[in-house]
Amino acid sequence: LEYGKGVAHRASVEWRFTMEKYSRVFRERIVMSVLVLVTAVGFAIGCAHRDVKKAQLDPQAQPLIEIQNLEKQLAEQQNSQLDVMAPAQFAKAKKYLKEAKADYEKGEDRSDVLDSIAWSKAYADKVQTVGERVKGQLEPVATARQAAMTVRAHELLPRGFRNADDDLRDLSDDLVDDPRDMDLDDVNRLQTAYLNLELDAIKKAKLSEAQTIIEKAVDQRAQRYVPQTLMRARTQYAAAEKVIENERHNDTEVNQAAEKATAEARDLAQVLALARQSKNDAPESAALKLFNQSRSLQSVESTAAALQADVTQQQQALAQQGQEISNLAKTVDLDTALKSAQAKFSEDEAEVTRQGDKLMIRLKAIQFPTNSSDFAPSSLGTLKKVKDVIAELDAEKVIIEGHTDSTGGPQINKQLSEKRAEAVKQYLVVDDVIASDKVETVGVGFDRPISSNKTAEGRAQNRRVDLVISPQSM
Repeated sequence: LEYGKGVAHRASVEWRFTMEKYSRVFRERIVMSVLVLVTAVGFAIGCAHRDVKKAQLDPQAQPLIEIQNLEKQLAEQQNSQLDVMAPAQFAKAKKYLKEAKADYEKGEDRSDVLDSIAWSKAYADKVQTVGERVKGQLEPVATARQAAMTVRAHELLPRGFRNADDDLRDLSDDLVDDPRDMDLDDVNRLQTAYLNLELDAIKKAKLSEAQTIIEKAVDQRAQRYVPQTLMRARTQYAAAEKVIENERHNDTEVNQAAEKATAEARDLAQVLALARQSKNDAPESAALKLFNQSRSLQSVESTAAALQADVTQQQQALAQQGQEISNLAKTVDLDTALKSAQAKFSEDEAEVTRQGDKLMIRLKAIQFPTNSSDFAPSSLGTLKKVKDVIAELDAEKVIIEGHTDSTGGPQINKQLSEKRAEAVKQYLVVDDVIASDKVETVGVGFDRPISSNKTAEGRAQNRRVDLVISPQSM
């Protein structure tokens, strides 16, 4: 029994020792695995930001403003083609900007938003420096690509343009890593690809209508009904293609050739429609005869319309000239009336001037005592001359403005100036030289002096009446 207990005890001790040994080894392996994983993650993060240092932002920077500035910067880089010259860096800049916008819109912690913005800005700055260098190395390609974009090749031929851009990004990535890794064959191939895209885009933009019409005509058996008309349309189309291939940047030549091709294609469509309706044994000849007759009629109608347009234009020009002559005549008549009115008054009585299409008479001899609206009998001679001017002009309207000096308050002077204007009005309308409803009185008060109110002489000049006379239309 004692022997058995001893054996069992030794077995138990050995078992615990063995388990502790393997447990220690297991723990060590777990720790090593964790260390390896942490090291790998750190290495991956380091590689992700290789050669890029996070930008330093002002701690008080406003996230929204920084996001808007970055969006503007990336848009400008894309317009400058730097997005395809430093594609990996541009993609990182966009990625971090997208994260910053998403976090900002979700209301995430401000420091997290600014962190993404800082990385986006760092990569955007890298795009600027690296992209400009690569663009300089690939200058022929960049020029050809810009020319293709100018004629909207990226919109008209999206698949071909994307394929060329993919190849350009691959080449750019190689040059970003090693500026010496430039294959001239690849450069020439890409340049040619973009030049061909430019050419094909111009053809599609200028000749798509003609091409569609001709293809539709062929489907409608144009070769059977109108073979000669079809040949002319195809010949003109081929000629336009040749012009575009040889003179792609000569807009005048290209547009003229394209217009001719389109016009010939439209003629084909009309002649074909007539020929298909014809029961004649020679449908094309019959259709062309009808077509030419229709075109002649259209030409006559077009000529008539052009002549009518010319007549209308000439009538408008004559009407304008008549109006100008009428205005000139009015000016001459008004100048004559001005001279006649000026001749009636002495320099001490009144000053007569022209204000546009009106005459203004500033009465100097009609003066009023302070705080009075009564004018002296000696003023009647001057007022009689005013009546004569109004009669000669057959005045349509007369505005009488009463003015005062600065003695007294504004309200009193306003009322006084109205009374002075009214007094002159009553004199002018008494014998129906002008109807009362054509005369308007205005009390100006002391707001528009013509002399200083600091002297008795100046105040006397300011106590006056001005008449603005509108003659009947001449």
